[in-house]
Amino acid sequence: MFDRRGRHEKDPNPYWPRGLNRIQAATYIGVSHALWDRMVAAGDMPKPKRFYGRTIWDKIAVDRLFDLLDGGNSLDLAGEEIFEFAAGPPISEWPIETRPLPQLQERALAHMYEFREGPFFRADGCGQKTYAALTELGLVEIVGEIGPGKPTYRLTELGLKKGEYLNA
Repeated sequence: MFDRRGRHEKDPNPYWPRGLNRIQAATYIGVSHALWDRMVAAGDMPKPKRFYGRTIWDKIAVDRLFDLLDGGNSLDLAGEEIFEFAAGPPISEWPIETRPLPQLQERALAHMYEFREGPFFRADGCGQKTYAALTELGLVEIVGEIGPGKPTYRLTELGLKKGEYLNA
């Protein structure tokens, strides 16, 4: 199953790490992050392993379930054992630091994390609804206004953790 260098014999790209973060896992099978999240929630892809504050997917488990997509069967796996994964909690119950958010919210947080020194107005394409949702989640806080109805924001401690997770 593994060659003398410890690589999986059937792995066409041995340079992917065994443990994949959310972005790597989605890229690995060629789908968007949003579609990856839906596939995990539906059970089409494995649940992640969580340890030391990280959320990691096992590349071999991803390969096995990918083989079963769209009518694939266990015979496609050349006699390999198929592991069943117990359903984990729904995404809505994941800790906010590792829970996927809508794309605009993640874009706004990543942008704020990159420019986290001082108050912040808005990232391109992200409106007040995006920042209101982030405020409601406790990831950002309003620290002032640059004009009537134009608040300035700052990442909270929880927002800094989420930003670090997004940029990991």
